[in-house]
Amino acid sequence: MLDSLHIQNYRLFKDLKIEKLGQVNLIAGKNNSGKTALLEALLIFANEASVNILSFILKQRDEILFNQPDDGYNLFNDKNNKVVLIENGSTSESIKFAIELDHEKDKGVKCPFKYGINNIDISFLPIEKSIFVPLNTDLEFDSRLWDLVSLTPLEDDVVNILRIIEPKLDKFRFDNKKTKILIKGQTQPIPLKKAGEGINRLLSLALALVNAKNKMLLIDEFEVGLHHSVQIQLWEIIFKYAQEWNIQVFVTTHSLDTVRAFAAVSDKNEGIGEYMRLQKSRTTGDIEAVIYSKKSLEYAIEDSLEMR
Repeated sequence: MLDSLHIQNYRLFKDLKIEKLGQVNLIAGKNNSGKTALLEALLIFANEASVNILSFILKQRDEILFNQPDDGYNLFNDKNNKVVLIENGSTSESIKFAIELDHEKDKGVKCPFKYGINNIDISFLPIEKSIFVPLNTDLEFDSRLWDLVSLTPLEDDVVNILRIIEPKLDKFRFDNKKTKILIKGQTQPIPLKKAGEGINRLLSLALALVNAKNKMLLIDEFEVGLHHSVQIQLWEIIFKYAQEWNIQVFVTTHSLDTVRAFAAVSDKNEGIGEYMRLQKSRTTGDIEAVIYSKKSLEYAIEDSLEMR
């Protein structure tokens, strides 16, 4: 589990140091402050800079050029410095990767693009070491995670999480990859798509959470589709599972409601949650991470800290 983080030369991050991480971490900041890039760096670290992970990240941003000269160069802050470093700041555990290697200098640096990416299957993101929930998920994502818990006790965990939004939910199923739910008192199941955006987003989060045991869980823009009234309950479940199942959670947000809900639950789980904000340094102009103490977070919420 990461207790600090150091990133050099990755996207917006020239030299980013995050001095303290918790088991559950909430990351805020204005647009283009590097929140999603931070999740990408964590994904790369957890999966040891595998070509599948890097290709997935490039595909998500429409940056794959398939063996063209500029393939992958958007990953680097300094295009003349060909090496990215991502490390646990308090240990020797680190990942270095590059597109091109100077074999005289770059000892211990991975070169995942050495053989190109034309033959890499990037339709599915590897989930052995981490689970990543992007801003927008699809039925393929949910179906793949459901297959891993189907006919196990984890089905009940998923249903219980969905009951945050739909308390009368009896059961649900994937029928030819079309998700249907049965509501108590009704005789016929209904397609999940007709139940609203919130429960569809919650399903993706629930499936990701119950599949994240002993892994890293990364969620981009937690609040999407979720009404503020359900967020405290969801944070309570995330904190509970994180501690019971050894999950380290990283979540990004634009929402002050999400920060409020996180703060309320974190206050009941002392020493587990950390809140940070990514912003441009007033002195260097580079992206920095500001860690908020419990008291400073309370002040920020009282002042309605600008999220965007």
